[in-house]
Amino acid sequence: MVQIDSRGPLEVKEKAGKELATCGFLESGEIPNAETMASLNEAIADLNNPHLKVACSFDELKVLLNG
Repeated sequence: MVQIDSRGPLEVKEKAGKELATCGFLESGEIPNAETMASLNEAIADLNNPHLKVACSFDELKVLLNG
């Protein structure tokens, strides 16, 4: 779960909260739904997969993508 704290006008925070919710971000105190949890678990599994290649810069990414 990601929590974003911000200062600003209430109407801006509400609009941002709605937009972030469409991307799977939750407001503080909410419990993630099954779809969000499945996505998080998939990301964690990918991070723990030693066979995945990693790029730490744009140049490294270009090399990986170009074979």
